[in-house]
This record gives sequence, C-alpha cells and structure tokens, in this order.
Amino acid sequence: MEQFIKKVIDNLKLKKVEYGDVRIVEREAETIMLKNGVLETVTHATSTGFGVRVLKDSAWGFSSSNLLKNNTSDKVTKDALNIARASARIKSKNIVLAHLSPQNGTYRTKIELDPMTVSLDEKIALLFACDKIMRKEPKVKVSMASLRFYRIKTYFASTADSLINQEMVFAGGGTYVINPVLQDNLPLVITTLLLGIALDIFLLWKGRWTTATRVAKIAVNLFEVAVLAFLVAEHSRWLASYDTQGLFSIFETIPEATPMPMDVAQALVMWAFRLGFFVALVVLVVETVQLIISLVRQVFFTEPSRFTTTGGKATSNS
Repeated sequence: MEQFIKKVIDNLKLKKVEYGDVRIVEREAETIMLKNGVLETVTHATSTGFGVRVLKDSAWGFSSSNLLKNNTSDKVTKDALNIARASARIKSKNIVLAHLSPQNGTYRTKIELDPMTVSLDEKIALLFACDKIMRKEPKVKVSMASLRFYRIKTYFASTADSLINQEMVFAGGGTYVINPVLQDNLPLVITTLLLGIALDIFLLWKGRWTTATRVAKIAVNLFEVAVLAFLVAEHSRWLASYDTQGLFSIFETIPEATPMPMDVAQALVMWAFRLGFFVALVVLVVETVQLIISLVRQVFFTEPSRFTTTGGKATSNS
C-alpha cells in the first residue's frame, strides 16, 4: 500500500502540479436481517478503490478506479491531469490554497471487541433473542431486527508531504415497527399509485383538458378517495383494538427511564400514518369537488360559439 501511494505522489510531483493527493479506501461491511423469526439476509462484502485529485494550472481534476495496480495508477493520474487542464480553459479565477504544514498521523476507533471477529452464530442468536421479546406482545404483527457492521480503512497522502492512515469501525442494530395495515393491503396501495401515475402520464401526453379526461380524472380521484377512506378506517380499527384513548394517552404509557416498548412505538406509527392518510383524503376530496364543478360548468354552462362559417365566410348567429 505504501509503495502504491509513494508511486502516485512521486508521479504527481514530476508533473509539477500545484497540489495533488491520493486516497485509498478499503471497506468491509456485514449485514444480518431477521423478519418474523425468519433469517432473511446475511451479507459480507469488501470493496477497495482509490482516487487521485490534482490542482494543475489553477484548476481541479479528479479520477478514480477500483483496481490497485501500477498501470491503473498511471492511467488514473493521467485522467485527473487531463480533466484539470480541460477545466483550466474555462476557469473564472485562479485557485489559491491556504498554507498548511504537513500532517502525519494514524487514527483507529477505540473498541473493546472487534465486531468482525464475533462469530456469525452469536450475532444471529442475538437477533433471534430480540425477535422473541418483540413477538411476546400480541399487538405486534410484524417484527424486524437487524445488525450492521462496517470497517473502513483510509490511506491518504499528498504532494504537501502529508501522510495519514485511518481505520474506523461502526456497529449498530435495531428493531423495527411495521405498519400491519399497509402490509395487509400493499397490493391495493400499489394499484392505486400506479393508476394515478398512469393517468397523469396520459394527461401530460394529451396536453389539455377535455370532457373525457376530466371524467377519467374524477373517476380515478373517487377511487383514491375510497382507498384513503378505507385506510383511515383500518388504522382507526387497529388503534381501537390497541385500546388507546388518544395520542397523548399513548405518550403517557411510555416509561421515563427505559426504551420505548415495541407496542407503544407501533401505536405512534399507526397514529402518524392515520393522520397522514386523513390529510391526503381531505386534500383529494377538495380537488375532486373542484374538478366536478369545472366539468359541470364546461358541459352545461359554456356558451356555444356565436359564429359559424358558410362558404369560407364567418356569419353571426345573432
């Protein structure tokens, strides 16, 4: 790695750039996901890449690759220089960098236990234990849990003689609340969205309103109104089964010193969705009423033309 970086920096110095740097990034990622007690996803992936940035003729150039080879470094450096030269032709002003003394150092995330060294069986067992706790609550219809781990190594060097190495480790996980009403009625929701999108595309293609397009738009809006009303009613039915007396009563059930229980979190999610669907329902009803009024005016109250053409000449009907 050090030889690769040194080769790139030496090459940039030979090209007499005002400034240049190279950054190599190695990334390792692991993801585990569980849904309703079933293991859905286990992935472990690694990736490597590098980028070269140059300031030449007071203009920036950049290029990158995922292949760490000597011939690739030469090509990437050449591409970055070519981009900088091309950018210099249309620059509006010169770039002046602030003076900075060379920076040298190493940073590593302080960890007690490297998550990448923990066995996969232990991680999966932890997720199953979390899932078991969530599913003890009968009001939780869908449970999800996940773990994610990342290790990112970065090597940086510049023509200003800076050399920095960094290794960062991230670990996290969580449990998720799923909206059971949307889960059960997902095909209906998707059909409604696709129907609305298809009609909007058709209206854009037509480019103007006609009696037929107004009728079609009203029909689709009425269908969407029915779907939204159904979703609002289903969310209300679910909240009634939760035996809540209102949004503030849900907040009152949250313990002060412990994490929010899953059933309380799900109740808050259902309240938020119901409010969103209700607002959308009101807006859609207003729009539909306006469309119906416009259609009635167009059909029954538009005055016919007072002029007709006979033999190529316009004559008045009055």
